[in-house]
Amino acid sequence: MKNKIVLGHKSIDHHHDEVFELDQKLDLAISENDPQYLESIIDFLSHYVKDHFQEEETLMAKENFDRLSIHQNEHAYFKRRFNEINQLHKQKCHTTHIVFQIRSFLDTLIQHIIEEDALMAHLINEENNE
Repeated sequence: MKNKIVLGHKSIDHHHDEVFELDQKLDLAISENDPQYLESIIDFLSHYVKDHFQEEETLMAKENFDRLSIHQNEHAYFKRRFNEINQLHKQKCHTTHIVFQIRSFLDTLIQHIIEEDALMAHLINEENNE
């Protein structure tokens, strides 16, 4: 089942959709036991924790969103978690351990999108209605 959170910001919504699709890619990586799938997931997450979080924080700062500091703290947490996963991958830890860490990361990230990012919808809607 695909979750859908629509904030009304084309780029941010697209990034969120890609996160929800990573669940399926991770399942495929497990069933196919193909390291290439894992590589593409790690590559995506590498860009996501840098570019997507920056885009969100820029929008929040521009709109004086009162939860910006909460988001920044949570984004910093996700960046640390990703760096830990990336280190495991670079150290060639067992794939099962890396997959478990990614699954945990994705579950927490999806929860963040559903609970925290959804609170930004009014900023985006107000911006689009001006």
